[in-house]
Amino acid sequence: MFTLEKAITEYLRLSRLSFCNSNPNVPVIFSAAAVALASRMWIDGSDYWPGTFYIALIGTPGTGKTTFVEKFLLLFSGTGIHNIPTGSPEAMVIDLNEKRHAYIFFDELSRLSRNMDGYMAPFLPTLNMAYYLGEIGQLRTDKKKSVVIPAGSYFLHVYFTGLKDDWATIERKAPGGFVRRTLVIPVVGEIPFFRKDHKDPHVRNYISQLAARIRHILKLLTKLDLEVVLPEFPHLGDELSKANLDPEKKIMVHEYTQKILAGRVVANLITFDIGEDFTQLDLNELLHRMEKNGEKMNIEVKVVESTQESVIVKVYVPEVENPDEDSSKEIPLDGFLPPHYEVATFRQLMEAVKPRLSAPDQITLKNIERIENWLRGGGDVVISITKFGREILHTGNPTYYQAVLDVLERTGYIRIVDYAYKGRPAQYVVLDPKARICANCAHYRDPKECPLIKDVFDFKEAATKVPPWKAACEKFEEVEE
Repeated sequence: MFTLEKAITEYLRLSRLSFCNSNPNVPVIFSAAAVALASRMWIDGSDYWPGTFYIALIGTPGTGKTTFVEKFLLLFSGTGIHNIPTGSPEAMVIDLNEKRHAYIFFDELSRLSRNMDGYMAPFLPTLNMAYYLGEIGQLRTDKKKSVVIPAGSYFLHVYFTGLKDDWATIERKAPGGFVRRTLVIPVVGEIPFFRKDHKDPHVRNYISQLAARIRHILKLLTKLDLEVVLPEFPHLGDELSKANLDPEKKIMVHEYTQKILAGRVVANLITFDIGEDFTQLDLNELLHRMEKNGEKMNIEVKVVESTQESVIVKVYVPEVENPDEDSSKEIPLDGFLPPHYEVATFRQLMEAVKPRLSAPDQITLKNIERIENWLRGGGDVVISITKFGREILHTGNPTYYQAVLDVLERTGYIRIVDYAYKGRPAQYVVLDPKARICANCAHYRDPKECPLIKDVFDFKEAATKVPPWKAACEKFEEVEE
């Protein structure tokens, strides 16, 4: 027996195995987004919000973020939920006016970041309005007519993928509120070169079976107007207040936790068997299953009104008890919603939005740790480049340690200086740029300022008088970073 949440997360994991193994929290978030988009969900939580999701997967090239979103969006094929191609803001508004139930996938953040002061300038203010399904007005278009999309007459999700630098540009230039309205998830991963995620054709067939059943259910959900009534979660509020996040991020986590919780609740109310004839599953049977499963979880599913256009359904989620410390440490996420699922969801989201380290970043941190261990062990503060490679990096390959030196020097963790060794210039590495030694002095080797080599302009002579490791004199002045 599958819940819709389990089906979507399994489809995504099997479809993009490498990406999901590196970013295990992302599939659950996207499964909640799928339900919210299909059902035009509204959430009655600490406020009353539409279930609009703006999600940005940000990472280095080759992490698999774009292909992951593409696999996700394939689930909406044939459901009546439309793709709005990324063009000019004007063209996208016209398209939204015609389609009304849609998503935008912006996989070229560089184009957006480059043109935010130009023709793309109206795009983000428009998304700010669309986030709460407000009225969108466009007085002049290339079709020589005005476009006005009434508030609440449409439903839109937006997905972004791109690089960290491009997103940083968007954050600097974005109009007020846009940053906290976008769930930014840093992702990592590597391209599985010359490897398939699945060699077994049976697995691929299984993925296709899952996708067909998910699409069928999502299409049924488009006939609903769904509202999820959530209780208060004061224990989550206490934890979020203490979190080391800036205010904008806290607001984002606050809103998206409730949206994801609502999506997860509904996705766990819907069940099916992989072997059943899913074409026989109609809207009435879907609602019946939701009601029956709701009874097991003490969740009330109530059909409020049924019209030719849609069925209005309310889902009432009961109050939850504050978990004790031990009961909320390890919470499984498989099957029906477990006890304290709200804590698990909140912590998943907190984990997902944390900055992630790419492989190069992890290597840099490892090398910083090696330097710190060297200094703690009483090693010299200034050593030759060769000694740095062999005794700290444990390699004799100059090509490798030169690249490491470049990164560490650019980020201010080391300083590289010249020194005449046996009459010949050689390079040395200063492992502590804050140490009070001559190499870290603003007047190092300056014949006009350094008292040790006053008016000595010959490099070899000056170098012998001021070795980089020499203790600083009274005129020491730290180099400004």
